[in-house]
Amino acid sequence: MVTTMTGPTMGTVAEMNLQVPGPVSELVVARLSLPDARVRTGERSGAAADAVILRVPPLPHRTDLPGVLDEGEHARMAQLRRGDDRDRYLLAHTALRLVLGHRLGVRADVLRFARAPCPGCGGPHGRPVLAGASGPEFSLAHGGGLVAVALGDLPVGVDVEPNPSAAVVRRVADHLHPREREMVLSAPEGVRAEVFARLWSRKEAYLKGTGIGLGRGTDTTDATADPPGWAIADLAIAGHAAALASERRRGNR
Repeated sequence: MVTTMTGPTMGTVAEMNLQVPGPVSELVVARLSLPDARVRTGERSGAAADAVILRVPPLPHRTDLPGVLDEGEHARMAQLRRGDDRDRYLLAHTALRLVLGHRLGVRADVLRFARAPCPGCGGPHGRPVLAGASGPEFSLAHGGGLVAVALGDLPVGVDVEPNPSAAVVRRVADHLHPREREMVLSAPEGVRAEVFARLWSRKEAYLKGTGIGLGRGTDTTDATADPPGWAIADLAIAGHAAALASERRRGNR
């Protein structure tokens, strides 16, 4: 298992607050944490945001997952054409419900979800939130052979991306911020895909955390450094890149 903390707050030791119960805990392969910046360097604190990275299990073990999804989730999963997309969806949404249920002390299958207002237009398509209940902020991602689930005290976003092919890097490079594009295209060819995946996962985690998502314009968001008011941690693992973004508390730069 790999544990990492990166970014300007890495001097603080953070204790993971996110607990993964049941059979899903056996699928955890890595963790990411952003410590609470209110404490002094070297002090031990609870984390402001946590994420777990899980591997999608092989077919014989998928039936071990508890049946906690609601009708809407089953309907959306059924609309996915590819079997591997359905597998990732099942694990991601099952893990999210188990983690939230454990945190709140309720059954995972009774949780209901809604959308916060979009910060850009006010429409009902912002960050996912718990419906009719107070609770932690959360985020969810799946890509390649991995799934990521994150919880935070403040708005949080998580993303996981498989390292892309050289053709994808060339095609999508024009949609990056100029500083990101320069970093990707100047990287040695052998690591260019990893550099791209790292930057893209940081970008998407941040944009998901804001509630705007990729519709904001990927070429205007620079993920080479932490955006103002936010902190981002990232991790390279098993041919993928994962990133966790969390809004900073007011008064923390």
